[in-house]
Amino acid sequence: MEIRIQGVKSMNGKRVLGLLIAILIVASAGCLGGETTTDTKPETADSMHTSGINSTKTNTGIDSSSSNRETGDVDLESIVGKIETYSYHQDALMKLDVTTTEGNITMNTNVSMLIIENGYVDTVGRKALVNSTITILPDNLTENMLQIVIGNKTYIKTSFGVNEINFTTLWDSHPLRLVEAIIQEEPLAKYTENGTTVFVYSLSEDVILPLAEAYLSPGDSNVTITDAVLEIHVANGTIIQIKLAYSLVAKMSSDDAFGHIEVIETGTWKSTVRITSINEKREVEPPTT
Repeated sequence: MEIRIQGVKSMNGKRVLGLLIAILIVASAGCLGGETTTDTKPETADSMHTSGINSTKTNTGIDSSSSNRETGDVDLESIVGKIETYSYHQDALMKLDVTTTEGNITMNTNVSMLIIENGYVDTVGRKALVNSTITILPDNLTENMLQIVIGNKTYIKTSFGVNEINFTTLWDSHPLRLVEAIIQEEPLAKYTENGTTVFVYSLSEDVILPLAEAYLSPGDSNVTITDAVLEIHVANGTIIQIKLAYSLVAKMSSDDAFGHIEVIETGTWKSTVRITSINEKREVEPPTT
């Protein structure tokens, strides 16, 4: 399948990243042709979360005895407030049931998106650098992406070239930002085990949308988020791990020389972010072409 992108440099940031992912997903679905399933289950991704976690207090999927364990005195807000820069490693898995309609032809397939990401975020200096490898299974379509953010200017480097864009999506969706958005809320559960205190929060759709749309929204599309749950793991007085799970529905369409294409994606996202350093400042410069 030959894939061409025209006018990428004129798009906003959301469209560049979202379009890249949409192309990979649709290409995989199109190459498969017909109704297909896959048993691919990467251990690192599927073991990220306990099953059955739900956003309601009555069905969290957490052992009911866990909330009665000794939690100690952990001031999460104070911990977050002391973080000015941090580096992280993320493993994420998005599983999608994709329905692609072009004219009178409809194709249904199951697609998995594996994301391995290493990032650095300076929340004070407003600089960030994120290296991502995105693989679409089962066709093993892979794209490496470098995202550099300096203030409100973002540089995205992929196999299609370097795009310089004015947008601020990363500042609304980086891992620590999700934590900042909910630490004033009452957690669904809180427990300490083996020296690690775990906070479990339900997230509203507006908190997750910037992250979900960055991967799934190439323009005029609609993304709905449900059952979003965030786990924050704290040990030795700092955040060591952040886990996120949610369900989603994304609808998008486009018209081009090949006709009208409509894509509906239904699925789940699960990710684990491991914090690798805190307040170790790094230089962030624009990428070379």
